[in-house]
Amino acid sequence: MQPGGAAGIKKTTVGLSQIIGDLRAGVPVAVSLAPSFPAAFSPLPPVAVFQILREAGFVSVEETVSVLPGIIEERKRLARNGLGFYIANSCPVVVSLVNRKYPHLRPHIFPGLSPMLSHAALLKKRLGNSTKVLFIGLCGAKKKEAVANPGLVDYVLTFREVKPWFEERYRAARQAHSLSLHGWRLDPSLNGVRQAVLATAASGRQAVEAVLDRLPVDPPGPFLELLNCPGGCLGGPGIPDKLGLAERRKTVEQYVAWIEERQAREVCASEKANSA
Repeated sequence: MQPGGAAGIKKTTVGLSQIIGDLRAGVPVAVSLAPSFPAAFSPLPPVAVFQILREAGFVSVEETVSVLPGIIEERKRLARNGLGFYIANSCPVVVSLVNRKYPHLRPHIFPGLSPMLSHAALLKKRLGNSTKVLFIGLCGAKKKEAVANPGLVDYVLTFREVKPWFEERYRAARQAHSLSLHGWRLDPSLNGVRQAVLATAASGRQAVEAVLDRLPVDPPGPFLELLNCPGGCLGGPGIPDKLGLAERRKTVEQYVAWIEERQAREVCASEKANSA
């Protein structure tokens, strides 16, 4: 841990109430939402999550997966020109495991920023370095990752830590009839990477170690997405609801389908308007 690490951990583990207090004091805070958020906040409509956060005063609310297309291209380039295969750095627990137990594989860890850190860097570049970044996800280990990479992610909260607040705000908005789910346009071009949360090379400690044990011989692919939690990022401990893994997968699939259907309706309406 870098000098001042204890202070960093305290900073990333502040509660949502303190972050809301920062917003009210005029501190600009942007949100990066981990891709499993539709499952984590179920049965709240995913688009309601965006509205609730923006109405609370967050200056920007985006999905972490928005940076994945660029990261995937970099991964492909490295796989072609580098060491033959790379281990994704998306899961900090797996990165720690490789560093600790498989030091001979350290050169194969993807050398770029993880999706969380990459998105935070992009938000600060676009919105200004004075903007704080809050990452909301399922993994408490992300708090340590943020501390180990200072200057990017300022706060980390798990879905479990924030869901009661979301449910309270959602009920209040419905009672006040102030909830509108139609004013948000979500980029349909990201649907492919939105579904990336459903696919892994291996998930669960036993399966991950089985892959690592046989490396560097016979890697199962040029880029290995290894996730410590069984079921991957949909099986993480920070997801608060009692849905089974199959139901969690279904909520993500339904979110993607909703975006695609909405895009189709918009295209149809535009074509009708142009032909009128």
